[in-house]
Amino acid sequence: TPDQDLIARHRREVFPLMHKRYLFADAAQFRLFDVYNSDGHVLTNVYAYSNRHHEERAFVLYNNAYDSASGWVHTSSPYVVNAQTDREEQREQLGAALGLTPSWHHYVIFQEQRSGLWFIRNSGELFEKGLFVSLKGYESQVFLSVYEVQDNSYSHYARLCDHLAGAGTPDLDRTLKHLLLQPLHDAFGVIANTGVLR
Repeated sequence: TPDQDLIARHRREVFPLMHKRYLFADAAQFRLFDVYNSDGHVLTNVYAYSNRHHEERAFVLYNNAYDSASGWVHTSSPYVVNAQTDREEQREQLGAALGLTPSWHHYVIFQEQRSGLWFIRNSGELFEKGLFVSLKGYESQVFLSVYEVQDNSYSHYARLCDHLAGAGTPDLDRTLKHLLLQPLHDAFGVIANTGVLR
C-alpha cells in the first residue's frame, strides 16, 4: 500500500529540487564552505555549499549529527581555478559565490524550500561577517529563489531586516507592508480604544 504521507513529503521537499537539478549539476560555480562555531572551530558535521546556474543561485545546509549546531559561513574551501594549468587554488567569500554586491545598501532575499519561509540579510554584512546558520539535529535547509535588492531612500529594506532580526516570514511583502503601516495602526488603536469611544 502506498505511503501517502511519504509521497506527499517527496512532492513537497524532493520533487521541487529534482525539477531544478540543472542548478546542482554543474561544478564550475560549486563552492564548499566550512562552518565555524563561536570558538573558531570547524563544525565537521555540518555541510554547506552553494551553486549557481546563470542567474539562479542555491545554498544548501545539512547537519549530519544528532546534536544541534550553529555557526558562521564566510569563506569557501580551496577550489581549483583551472585544472589544465598549474592547478591554482583559490577561496571565495559566500557573498561572491552567490554573485551578490558588496554594499551595505543592498539586501539579499532568499526562500527556504522546505519551510517556505523568506529571509533577508544585508549584503555588505554578509561579505564582512558571513552568514549565521543554525540547524537542529539532522536538519537540512535548502535556500532557493535568491535575489538581491537595493534599498530605497526611506531605508525600507533596512527596517524590514532589523524588524525580522534573522527570522523568516511566509510573505516578505506583507510583512514589509505591515511594518510600514504600523504607525497608522497604532494611532488608530489609540483613538479607537473603548475608553475614547465611550
